[in-house]
Amino acid sequence: MKTVLFLLILFFANHPLYSHWFFIQGQYNSDWQVEATTEIHSPTDVFIIYHFYVPQSYSNVYNSQQITAGPMGLKGSNITSGQISFADNLLKRLYIPLKGNAFFMNKSYSVKTQINLDAFQLATPFPLSNLPQHAAFYTWQRDIPPLMRSQIQELIKGKTRLADAVLTILTWVKNHTILLINKKKYSLSTTFRHGASNLGSFLDFLAAALRSAGIPSRIVHGYSLPTTLTMQGSGNDITCLYPRGDYHWLEIFAPDTGWLPIDPFTNFYFFTPQNLIRKTTAFFFKDNQDKLFIYPAKPKGLVYSPNIFSEKGREEKKLQPVASIPASDYTFSPSLPAPSPLARKEVFLSSYLPKTLGLYNNPLKLDMETTEKEVLTQRINLAKPQQISSINLPLYFLEVTKFGRFWVELTHNGKTYTTQILPTTHDRVNLAYKIYSFRFSVPLTLQGDIEISLKIKNLSAVFWYAVIGNPIGDKNDTWRNQKTNVLHLDLTYQLN
Repeated sequence: MKTVLFLLILFFANHPLYSHWFFIQGQYNSDWQVEATTEIHSPTDVFIIYHFYVPQSYSNVYNSQQITAGPMGLKGSNITSGQISFADNLLKRLYIPLKGNAFFMNKSYSVKTQINLDAFQLATPFPLSNLPQHAAFYTWQRDIPPLMRSQIQELIKGKTRLADAVLTILTWVKNHTILLINKKKYSLSTTFRHGASNLGSFLDFLAAALRSAGIPSRIVHGYSLPTTLTMQGSGNDITCLYPRGDYHWLEIFAPDTGWLPIDPFTNFYFFTPQNLIRKTTAFFFKDNQDKLFIYPAKPKGLVYSPNIFSEKGREEKKLQPVASIPASDYTFSPSLPAPSPLARKEVFLSSYLPKTLGLYNNPLKLDMETTEKEVLTQRINLAKPQQISSINLPLYFLEVTKFGRFWVELTHNGKTYTTQILPTTHDRVNLAYKIYSFRFSVPLTLQGDIEISLKIKNLSAVFWYAVIGNPIGDKNDTWRNQKTNVLHLDLTYQLN
């Protein structure tokens, strides 16, 4: 055991105001092959310029990832290429004429990850001084609302260690902001005023908050391979799941250490899990991402399908905590002032549905499997009485049988209400989400805690659209099978 607990890596189980700190340690090494594919189909003749970035190696004192690019396979006609090298990023450019044909690209990478959490130490003094020029650049931000800046300065007053300041700001941002599932652009002032944002604007807001405290912060774009990480606490296990595909997080700069990852969605701080592959860094979220430029215009029905997978199966990692201590009782947790600037105006929403249902257009999306024996449940809380007659859920099916049935059970004040039972009426399996409406026999008036469970019969599995990181709920609001396994995510729904 280290003499000072803050020398250990920590896992933040949901929002700090409601959670415990989990301190973990260990050494992890992994080698595996990664395949990234891109497929483009167009119903009409178009010319495409495809910009994509190559994953880059990464290292600091505790965490390194060595990436070696393998062969790249292209399928298409008359494709030409070029590349541009930047200080931290490598951009490749393909010129693709599509004339009634399809384009397919396969990129392979060898990835070697090394993590040594036993040697972790982040006792960097705060405020930071004598920053190198490349890091000091990431402390500049011109459009931070003055009130936001003053609140952050008040939050970090008296902090003498970088880790304390960073976690205080993370606490404030995560409890100030509800993460919505849309692609609308939110300015810093809009996010600050309304406490709502989408993925990209949330990361911009968090980076700006850190920069306003003089902490260098930058956006990271990369890939995520699906992985399950389970924290075995004194009570229920907490399971954190990573999605498949594009993924985004932050890095902060610590003198004498280097750039340290901050993942606000899974709450893994200061190290990169083995399943994340780093591609590019950027000042703003919109910068340095893969792009398609389509001439003369994007046709309706154009299909752009990126994907990533590993040739080596990602095994579940059970992380043993060194200590589990209530955040409010431990001196390393942020010293939070009066709750008024931190409390959310609305923690739960009566409607939390994605704006679009594509399989690959939300980097935080998880396909959560429910079976007859493994039942998923989402708890929400209605602050005011609300009358509902139905519930909408986004689902998709891997199989269709004429005997398949599915329905929703809602529990409120100790009573369970069952919706109509729907049959599977598809003519064929379609791997896409669809909104299903489940109606009750009579309208219900609800207030307080309600639990929504999806039940199925004569089906091997049904998938329910989820979003990682508990963006709207609390630490115990989603579970599988009678709360024996708490899930670090929110299942999406709409009450009508």
